[in-house]
Amino acid sequence: MSNDNWLLNRMISKDGAVDGPKIDLILATYNGEEFLGEQLDSILGQTWTNIHILVNDDGSSDDTPNILSRYATQYPRQLTLGT
Repeated sequence: MSNDNWLLNRMISKDGAVDGPKIDLILATYNGEEFLGEQLDSILGQTWTNIHILVNDDGSSDDTPNILSRYATQYPRQLTLGT
């Protein structure tokens, strides 16, 4: 067993819940519609699932706010929109 698997197995409880540290990310956005979905998919698709993202948009005039709203609805425990 590799060292990485040993560590991951020690952080997952018997019921499958992650028992290790939580990673909090802060993401600032502004007119980022072109890459925002890909960026969020990459963050949310990591093998470490105990992640929370706080996103604050700085008044985007493109589709960024709508993209963020969809992700916040789809991932309410992992993504919070700032005000």
